[in-house]
Amino acid sequence: MMIIESPKVLFVATMARHIKAFHIPCLTFFKEMGYEVHVAANDIDEVTILDADHIHPISIARKPFEFTNIKAYFQLKRLFSEHHFDMIHFHIPVSAAVGRLAARTTRKNGTAVLYTAHGFNFFKGSSRSSWLLYFTIEKFLSRYTDCLITINQEDYECALTRNFPVKRLEKINGMGVNLSRFFPVTNHRKQELRAKHHFNEDDFILVYAAEFSKRKNQEWLLKILPELKKEIPRIKLLLPGTGDTQTYCETLVQQLKIEECVRFLGFRKDIDEIVQLSDVGVSSSRNEGLGIHLVEDMACGKPIIATNLQGHKDLIKENYNGYLVDIENPEEIIQPLVNLYVNKELYAEMSKNALEHAHAFSLDTSMSQLAAIYHQYVTYKGVRADERTIS
Repeated sequence: MMIIESPKVLFVATMARHIKAFHIPCLTFFKEMGYEVHVAANDIDEVTILDADHIHPISIARKPFEFTNIKAYFQLKRLFSEHHFDMIHFHIPVSAAVGRLAARTTRKNGTAVLYTAHGFNFFKGSSRSSWLLYFTIEKFLSRYTDCLITINQEDYECALTRNFPVKRLEKINGMGVNLSRFFPVTNHRKQELRAKHHFNEDDFILVYAAEFSKRKNQEWLLKILPELKKEIPRIKLLLPGTGDTQTYCETLVQQLKIEECVRFLGFRKDIDEIVQLSDVGVSSSRNEGLGIHLVEDMACGKPIIATNLQGHKDLIKENYNGYLVDIENPEEIIQPLVNLYVNKELYAEMSKNALEHAHAFSLDTSMSQLAAIYHQYVTYKGVRADERTIS
């Protein structure tokens, strides 16, 4: 009796926590398709991924020119030779760059290579050096990619109009938000949550859930907060997250004497409650693939205000569910926030519109889009997906 081996899929990212945060539904999809699911990442000792059959440590670094990435290249080549993967799905620019170079041979032997670009490091308004370096790398490596998946319109159009030599180019609406967790609550419940987390009923609360980094740019909001406080005396800014620039931001808050306006919340497992008790979702990011936290805000019925850049443009319809502001002119955020603070009818309308728009970026929508892409490459119990009907 001939035994047919299960097909194998590998997910590769710089950090395993990225896989755990965004791609568990994808791992589940492949498990249900009868696949043996593998994950390769750097921080596997810190993260448990029960949905994977095998987890492989690789010495990949987040910065592109770290020496350890050379070691990661050979680790991945060895992994690819030990397992004939039917598909490899890369995430995060550095691991995708190193991985696609390492996968050239296995790709020639039939492995499908997919790459989701969670926001290119070059975009309208970014530096000339970013375009010279990162654009050149991404365009060159796209020739070793069977499917490039983008998550915002600007990146998709860039790859399309600049003739990336990729076999297939797709766009999805991000990685999706679970609408059964993020949803609007009644005003009564909102006040219960505020009491639970020690906020007042008349506080006007902004939330920006993100790692502390130069890219996420929390200092931009902190520096404009003294001016905002003059217009909105009970304003509060909640900053869930941890990261490299947190200490600097904490010092900045003290220097600006706005301690009563800012709450550093650290890593949170109850981020849904934090969003539900807030009033407005904000982002001061310098570069964003899409901004999943803003989708979570919208799903809870919160208007959003964010810097005018690639991924944010997909989420915000100006004067409909929020506002886009110039990153070079932080004072532009003042009037939109004041409008939402004083005009209850405007707030209610934008809240309704935000909730409606959020459904386009739900987990169900995202997985439906990804499944349509995967079905071009996957097998089911040894049979190619395009040879059978899959619901």
